[in-house]
Amino acid sequence: NAIGVAFDLFEAEAKFDGFEDYRRETSFLYKNRKEFRKRIKSGLIEARKILGNLKNQFIIGYCFGGATLLETARSGEEMTGFVSFHGGLKTPDGQDYSETSGSILILHGSVDPVSGMDDVMNLVKELNDFEIQHEVHIYGGVRHSFTIKGSRDYSENAEKKSWVALLNYLKQNSKI
Repeated sequence: NAIGVAFDLFEAEAKFDGFEDYRRETSFLYKNRKEFRKRIKSGLIEARKILGNLKNQFIIGYCFGGATLLETARSGEEMTGFVSFHGGLKTPDGQDYSETSGSILILHGSVDPVSGMDDVMNLVKELNDFEIQHEVHIYGGVRHSFTIKGSRDYSENAEKKSWVALLNYLKQNSKI
């Protein structure tokens, strides 16, 4: 059995009437890493109040959520694992994975225009440099939002394969 909690990193008064509003809010957090981490930490504190002190804790994110979980990994937050679906993979200047506690699973499209294969390779190098256990699944010919039904990037095949990869990862990495 698994329990999940979702949390919102945006201010309560944030208005999202379109893509530009979303971009404004995510850009603010990308430019203000201290605030980004503060909001992540607040969300995790609230989630742990609900969930209690669980033996297995994974953080899973899609798109901006994928970038968020990598920010969480770099912050040293104690987790069993981190899973990114088509997330932003770049490491900001001055950050690294030296404090990362759990393993990382990356599920990514090979022609993702947001975070391309150079970003994947740089991330893999960093994870190797810091001896972080990781897996990377690349879906050939697949773009950014491959799990979003109705988007121009949706790939039913990649969505199904990535879900199976997630379930296998959770099973293999759960501490029982």
